[in-house]
This record gives sequence, C-alpha cells and structure tokens, in this order.
Amino acid sequence: MSKIQEYELKNSNAMTVKILNLGARVSSIKVPIDQCPTEMTVTYNNLQCFLDDKAYIGATVGPVSNRIKNGEFYLNQTRYILDKNDRGNCLHGGEKGFSQHLWQVNETTQTLTYLELNLESKHLEHGLPGHLNITVGYNLTEDNALEITYYAKSTEDTLLSVCNHCYFNLAETSVDNLFLSLDATNYLPIDELGIPTGDMKAVGEGDFAFNSQLKSIGLTIGSANDPQIIANRGFDHCYVINPHLAQSPVATLIAKSTGIRMQLYTDYEGVQLYSGQHLKPPFKPYQGICIEAQRFPNAINNPLLPNPILKSDTLLKQHTVYKFDHV
Repeated sequence: MSKIQEYELKNSNAMTVKILNLGARVSSIKVPIDQCPTEMTVTYNNLQCFLDDKAYIGATVGPVSNRIKNGEFYLNQTRYILDKNDRGNCLHGGEKGFSQHLWQVNETTQTLTYLELNLESKHLEHGLPGHLNITVGYNLTEDNALEITYYAKSTEDTLLSVCNHCYFNLAETSVDNLFLSLDATNYLPIDELGIPTGDMKAVGEGDFAFNSQLKSIGLTIGSANDPQIIANRGFDHCYVINPHLAQSPVATLIAKSTGIRMQLYTDYEGVQLYSGQHLKPPFKPYQGICIEAQRFPNAINNPLLPNPILKSDTLLKQHTVYKFDHV
C-alpha cells in the first residue's frame, strides 16, 4: 500500500467515522445535530495535508506516546538511543513514529462498522528492541461509541504505549465552551521540557481539579494561578486515573453550545490532557483538546512510575472508547 486511503465507518444513527491508513488515524468523527452530520474533531479539509502534519491530528502515536527524557533508556542492562525530536527528548516515537507510517488494512476484517489496521516494526527500527507486530481495531457501535482496541506482540522485551491523538472540539470553536470532568485525584507535574518530575501531586481544589464537577477548560486556563499552567499556557499534563469499573467513564467532555457529550472509557492508567495551545495554521491555538489514554510519560526512566515494558511473546491488549450522545 503506497498511498493515503480513507475508509468510512457508519452506523444506523448516521454517525460516521473516517480512518486513514496513514498513521492509522481518525480523520473525522461526525455526529448528527438536528439531523445534520457535524464534525466533532479538529481536522484537515484535504487528505494531502496529513502528509505534512506535525500536530499528530487523529493519529495512532507510538511506539511510545508522549516523551522519553533525553531520548534514551536502559532495558535489560542495554542502553537504547531514540530519535530526539522535542527539545532533546523523544516525543511520540520520533520523527518517523507510528503516525508517519502507512498501515496495512486487513481486508478480511473490513465491514461497515469495523476496520482493522496492522503495522510491523522491525528490530531497532524505532530505536526499540524486538520485532513488533501491532494491530489497531476501530469499531463503531449502535450506541454511538468508537471503540479502539490495540493488540501487540514483540519478539523481545520492549516498550509500548500507543494512544489516539484526536483533538476534540465537539463542534465548538474553542476550548472556552468545552466543559470537562476527569476521574483523577492526582496528576504528574512536569519540568520546563514537559517531562514528569516523577512525583504524583494531588489536584486538590485548584486549577488541576476536574474531578468534582464540570469546568470550562478555557476559563480555567484564563484564570489559572498555578505556575505550571501559566508557564505552559494551558495543560499538557498526565492525570492518574482513579481505580474504576470498566463501565464507568474516566472523563466526560460536554459542549456548551451544541449539547454534545463525549465520554472516555479506558483500561489505561493515565490520561494526558493537552489543551491545544501549540496548534498552528490552518488551525488556531485552543481550537480543540486531546484526552489521550496512555501509559505514564517517561515511566521507563522513573522507578516511581509503573513500567511500560511489553514482555517478549506476550500479547498486549488495550482498550479505549469515545462515546457520544446529547445532554
């Protein structure tokens, strides 16, 4: 497969999801509002724009999402050096991470509501040990949920933390009208390069607290007193998800104008909240937010955080769901 191809999933409620083989990414999510299909994400109008995308719009990012400090780590007494594409750190797998690959569409699993894409990463292709085989399955349900399931196996112990990088705006023009709740009482503070310091800090009742009630993301940023939010001009922090039942959402996002609600379900332990402050033309800063279910950033270099190691010949399965309705 040598060119960008787009596939459409559709349910009986007229909700549609479009998937690109480039980066196994979500290029569109449309939910009917007053019977009019309405875009829920920040995305490009032209497929060719995805070739030059630097913002990971809708992409499956990896092999290791988020940042690895100094682009290096030790695994089984061996030092590995990664692509340093973010101020001396490795971000989202480097310049040629999963988001830049043309994934193979599994034609035998292609239906109106389900699509499966596969990628093989050779030993040390991304600086990581092991020959990795990874599959992403997208399933659109009749209750307007987009289910994303990751399956992976490696021939050697390796690192793996893939996530979806959609920017959600729920048809709003900015994050000012997006209200968020997040089932997390702790988050990971970061240093000046966006690397978690290793400490877990309670959200308390301050600017980082989204666990007690729905709060406007934009207004929270605009009135913030916390130096971390001020220095970053918004959020780019990983939250520690509280223990929860599989059927309970870990995050809820509601659009004030459209009345659309999106709920996030996941079996990951962390959610990176990114407020889109670094979006560039054709987009605008704060045009949408990412709620990225993932392993903890730089965990391989921090003994205080759970390790993101995938053991050799062990099947990994991770699950993330974005469900849409009206309130």
